[in-house]
Amino acid sequence: MENKNKAEQAIAIIAASMIPVGKNSKSPNGRYASFEDVIEALRQPFADTGISLSFLVCNGDIQGDQPPSLDHELVLRFTHRESGDAAIFKYPLPWRLPEKACGTGLKDSSGTAACQDYGKALTYTKRYALVMLFCMVTTERDPDEYEAQPRRGVYPPNHEEASGFNEE
Repeated sequence: MENKNKAEQAIAIIAASMIPVGKNSKSPNGRYASFEDVIEALRQPFADTGISLSFLVCNGDIQGDQPPSLDHELVLRFTHRESGDAAIFKYPLPWRLPEKACGTGLKDSSGTAACQDYGKALTYTKRYALVMLFCMVTTERDPDEYEAQPRRGVYPPNHEEASGFNEE
């Protein structure tokens, strides 16, 4: 039997079965699904498929040979808890934090602290990386409306059988 990465299998199962995520947050530009909304939508599917998620901001060295630097990509590591298999995805961050920006009072032209702007950019990138990876649709409709509707790629019924997780 072919050895398959269990983390990648779980990601495919979750992506194929996501229901829309509600746009529960407001901004001056309209409603949106926050990072918390996206994580909440993924919490149960992650638990059911045995996936854990960790984030790392680094300069591309994710083997641990060097500590993370202020260079700029977001690394998402999905680990299948039972097998230890991992799937790693990298996303470039939209801008670079000046090395001594935090704690120095360095502000941008709008008066926002550079660390705050960096934190916003990081959260934005984490949110959209997950939305893209899991093919998540955001909607102004109540996501609970979708629970009552039958759909293809249904999650979670029979997800273990469909994924091959029970294969010896």
